[in-house]
Amino acid sequence: MDTENKDLFENTENTAETETETPESFSTLDVSKEDLAQELENFGITDESFEEADEEVDAEEQKAPKKKCPVQVPIIISAVALVLVAAIVFGSVFVFNTFFKDSIDGVWTLAGSETETGMYLIFEKNGEVTVDYGANKYYGHYELVKPENEDEDLIIKSDLLCMMMGVSNANMTFSYGDTKDTMTVTYVDYGVPVEFKKTKLPKIEEEVTALNHASADELGIKEVNIDEKILGSWTEETYGTYTFDKNGTGSYEVTMQNGSDCLYVLEFNYTVYEDEILLTAGNYVGDPQSGTMQYYLDKGNLVIDGIGFRSVK
Repeated sequence: MDTENKDLFENTENTAETETETPESFSTLDVSKEDLAQELENFGITDESFEEADEEVDAEEQKAPKKKCPVQVPIIISAVALVLVAAIVFGSVFVFNTFFKDSIDGVWTLAGSETETGMYLIFEKNGEVTVDYGANKYYGHYELVKPENEDEDLIIKSDLLCMMMGVSNANMTFSYGDTKDTMTVTYVDYGVPVEFKKTKLPKIEEEVTALNHASADELGIKEVNIDEKILGSWTEETYGTYTFDKNGTGSYEVTMQNGSDCLYVLEFNYTVYEDEILLTAGNYVGDPQSGTMQYYLDKGNLVIDGIGFRSVK
């Protein structure tokens, strides 16, 4: 018999002893444990029956749904949030180290000579690179390639930079200086290092108009003259596209014919004088560039310096 049932019988005995008023024909003082057990057995109730009943009760309790502690929900949410924050933080570090650790994005200029050349290299994270002289801009792409030997500098591949430096298919590498504000680009095949420093792109301080043209005073040009017949865009398959606006501004763009997708863009101010178009373009060194083109119209085409450009509708 298990402890619980024994306690039950013991409590029965104690209760019987404390009762003083019982029928004369019956007294529990004359009943022993063995007598009770024998009587229960006569009805088919044994210790094993109690144990089986206990097991059934335990089984039912296991099947019954347990009430959830209300404190568990916020704890679980907090735990999940902690995991997500950790994933974001460590994921960000992973992404940064994978894609941007060796990045050279930003604006760079030739160390010590930016006021002389006015040239700026702009590297974008998406692989685009611009050589910026102000109104003159060259657009291309670049790629950073890790060398086979991890101890060597990263390799820069860029058709635009090769073209700008007057070389073709040259291997270029870059390495940072003591800080990441300076870097050295080296043409491996020629052993020529070029020093750059990181900076911000300046503004063209001087206001540039067509009257800044070097020949304006000599020709006595006092105001901008526009020929309405040349307004709009004019294109030629090889030589690119000119655009002339009625406010005296314009642009020229052409895809570089070097087997790449490099693009050259010039933004300018212009005025017309007799059979010439006088162009003026600003830059970062304060000395506007001037250019002169001969032009005339021929059967709906605009002929500039002997090249015919058709109208873009």
